[in-house]
Amino acid sequence: MTYRLSMAPQVAQRFGVHLCPHVIRLCAFFAQRIGLLCVVFGLLGVLSAFGSGPGQESFPIRVERSDSATAADGALINPTTVRTGMTVDATSTGTGWTATVQLTRVERGLVTAREDLLTVCVGFGALWGAFLLRAFADGNPFHSKNPRWLRRMALALLVSTHVVPLLPPLALDLALHRLRANADFGPSWGWPLHSSLLFVALLLLLAGALRQGRSLQDDVVGLV
Repeated sequence: MTYRLSMAPQVAQRFGVHLCPHVIRLCAFFAQRIGLLCVVFGLLGVLSAFGSGPGQESFPIRVERSDSATAADGALINPTTVRTGMTVDATSTGTGWTATVQLTRVERGLVTAREDLLTVCVGFGALWGAFLLRAFADGNPFHSKNPRWLRRMALALLVSTHVVPLLPPLALDLALHRLRANADFGPSWGWPLHSSLLFVALLLLLAGALRQGRSLQDDVVGLV
């Protein structure tokens, strides 16, 4: 027994639900087109980023140890440090450090491709959301593939908020090891957790609920 809006036409007409399938299909149509555009342009941007060649980039940096550093109340005070392919300066506020590093093609690609990878994640999320919306518009919220689309949307959200932001620090870490400066300096990785984990958990819970609903639906069909 498949759930459909036509099972309760009077209730659906009273609350205007009979218009929802058309609206949902329209949303799915635009979501699919936008998702395709985001994926295509994002992938083109990633290829362009990794093909741009070496160059200089600036990063926030942690000072691990320096021969000219002096400790004062737990803070490191260090004059401008110049190395081969790397310059470290105090920020204008004096509370942090920035590093301008000469990067290789791959290292620079990891930095410049961040926004393009975010676009790719958004595109795939929109595509999987379009498939989900189309199933709801057809009156089949317990379609066997709906939990899969939700899990993939959760994965896209997790990658875009917890993996992609780590690419610039990873590029800096690779450059520091290449320049043999990793003993004195380290990348600023930032806070590892993001509030988007709540939405990831919500999508996974919803996927589990739809999977359970599918099982109950199959049980009802078997009893009829």
